[in-house]
Amino acid sequence: MWRDKGFTPLKRKRYARCKYRFLSGFTLVELLIVSGIIGVVSFAIYSTFNSGIKVWQKLSVPAPEEDAVLFLQKLSSDIGSLLFSSRINFIGTSQSVSFGGLVVLPSEEGEKKTLGRITYYWDSQEKTLNRREENYSFLYQEKSGEPRKLVNDITDIAFSYFYYDKEQKRWLPKADWSEKEKLPLAVEAKIELKNSCVLTKTIPVPISFIYPIHNTK
Repeated sequence: MWRDKGFTPLKRKRYARCKYRFLSGFTLVELLIVSGIIGVVSFAIYSTFNSGIKVWQKLSVPAPEEDAVLFLQKLSSDIGSLLFSSRINFIGTSQSVSFGGLVVLPSEEGEKKTLGRITYYWDSQEKTLNRREENYSFLYQEKSGEPRKLVNDITDIAFSYFYYDKEQKRWLPKADWSEKEKLPLAVEAKIELKNSCVLTKTIPVPISFIYPIHNTK
């Protein structure tokens, strides 16, 4: 019937089924290669992660130099906003400085600023630089405020105070400042760290230039 219509159908070929069926899988060499690649990649990931952890640990440890710089900035800010009071004298030694300024007091309404005494000093036993605040109530009761550590590992500190000498016509430093109702023209802080690094900063006292007080010799 197909031949009469001019169409020849495709011949169907029969293929003999395989007598044996092979199971698919990996050879020993392929397994060794894959295991080696996984080991190398895992080691690279671990090394990168471990290096990141070490870098983070180093960065998270505060450097003494950074704390000392922040200390000098805080001291400069407090001296810049120094308030003159006849009841709170400016007192300075080679290892501490005390003056009047705004101190923060906790209250029921929140933190409140009032006039008080600010003291920066070096603890020779703890090797730390500390800051302390006392308000008028503390001063009247002769109480000391709670110290706050600002810098650790300080080998030594030296404060010096500048005044204007009329005879020599220049600024001169002195190690102590105990005159009542007088202010120095500037304060110099020299900090020596445990790693032998030395930081020095001279901080002017703005109020001494505008307030009618005697700070000359």
